[in-house]
Amino acid sequence: MCAKTANKSQPDQEERKLLADLESCRANEVATSDQLSMLRRSVEYSVYKELGEALNVVRLMGNQKLFAYRDYRRKRGDLA
Repeated sequence: MCAKTANKSQPDQEERKLLADLESCRANEVATSDQLSMLRRSVEYSVYKELGEALNVVRLMGNQKLFAYRDYRRKRGDLA
């Protein structure tokens, strides 16, 4: 195994941090989505609307983290 291949397979501290942030955002997205999909019938529209807006914010943050991770990988040369 050459050194370049070994370097690509071993994530460094920055990549681990980006992946942890990405996984955290994904977990928040799943939790918020579950809350939104499992509402009681008697919930007010304002509560429903707030959860929908919260889900949009969480998804936006997750997308930003994903773009940061992809950008890091491109700069590192792992992605074309």
